[in-house]
Amino acid sequence: MATSTFSMTCYTVHVLPDKVSKMANLTLSLDDGVLQRARATALQANTSVNAVVREFLIRYADNRERRLKALDALDAVVARNPSHSKEEWSRDELHQR
Repeated sequence: MATSTFSMTCYTVHVLPDKVSKMANLTLSLDDGVLQRARATALQANTSVNAVVREFLIRYADNRERRLKALDALDAVVARNPSHSKEEWSRDELHQR
């Protein structure tokens, strides 16, 4: 007997008074024990596993963007700083006292 795989992306559209947001559904594969513990923990926190995963993914994506912006800002500071050396130093020269 042949098996087939069907994949589909579903969207839920939320309409709020001042904005419209489109949300995709995400399917995860988890160990049953992990899911049960996550449900129990979310219930104690008066939330849902869905809300916890959504917030995690938002922070995950935002943190990456913030890190990239911070690195860009650091590069800009280095580029503006005229005190950098034009010559390479050896390890021993750097550690001389």
